[in-house]
Amino acid sequence: MIHFGDGAFDLGFSLTHFLSKAHYLETKRESFLNAARQYWNDYADRIGSGPLRQGLEARAVRHTLACLVARCVGRSPLEYLSIDQRELQAEVVTQLINNPPATIDEMTARFESEIEKRSFGSK
Repeated sequence: MIHFGDGAFDLGFSLTHFLSKAHYLETKRESFLNAARQYWNDYADRIGSGPLRQGLEARAVRHTLACLVARCVGRSPLEYLSIDQRELQAEVVTQLINNPPATIDEMTARFESEIEKRSFGSK
């Protein structure tokens, strides 16, 4: 999916799938999280430091968080997440929205930490 408008939405939509798959596929979690980080780093390198880069990362974080919640509680939930996984992801992301990370790396690390902490706590 792609749209006309803020390119940070496209980043957020893409990063949503990396992070959601990291949540879903515990044995491949690190691979998906590393892919998310690499995706952002490659994207940022390609656009350079010009005007397109100003504020992009912060907007991408916000779009990612919004998409992560939307794909759990919205009209188009991720079919591969169970209901419990969707509820957990929505809970974790709501917490991140209330105290937003400044960078993609911070968002990825905090998402991972909270998913793992809450997943292990519920087992």
